[in-house]
Amino acid sequence: MTDAVKSILASATTVALACEVATIEEETVMAVLQVMIPEKALYIIDIMAPNVELSALSEILRPLLENADVLHIVFNASVICRLLYEQLGLKTLNVYDVVKAHIAVLRQKYEQHPRFRANKPFQDPTGIILPKLIQTYAETPYTDAYRHVSANPGWWLQRPMTDMMRDYAMKDVLFLRAVQQNVCTCLSVSLFERSLYYLRFIIY
Repeated sequence: MTDAVKSILASATTVALACEVATIEEETVMAVLQVMIPEKALYIIDIMAPNVELSALSEILRPLLENADVLHIVFNASVICRLLYEQLGLKTLNVYDVVKAHIAVLRQKYEQHPRFRANKPFQDPTGIILPKLIQTYAETPYTDAYRHVSANPGWWLQRPMTDMMRDYAMKDVLFLRAVQQNVCTCLSVSLFERSLYYLRFIIY
């Protein structure tokens, strides 16, 4: 790792994290890890590359991910944080999950309409996908790429990675910061505060 990369990681105050997963023998594993330092750098790390030393990678990322002074923006903390712990032994701190924030926005809209609230309590939606959040909050569509990935369950096991795979991985993390910022503007103060507690429910 170059001194320039070390300097970028050491100075980060906000990090966007994403991962692409694959299924091997009915087990979900992280195949690709994306790390973006807003306005500075974006790294696509091929976890499954034969020359990747996971222990060395863990030590590079540990000061960044296990730093409670750094805001870590993720999509679906229960998945990415679990895989980071299981595969790299990393406990990600100070996490902001855009899925939970989006659900808080939906809850807020629901509670603002008493005629709906009187019928039944709000239920957290399932099946939320990152491309939809990017379309909603960052106004950047890439539905066609998502459909291609959905139709090819073994896509993230292909090696070497293709340009299309790298482009998709880049987009997954590139707009997370914009999603986080825009979803926050939709929340009332009370719900914004409620959207900051996610890792309490992640057990390492």
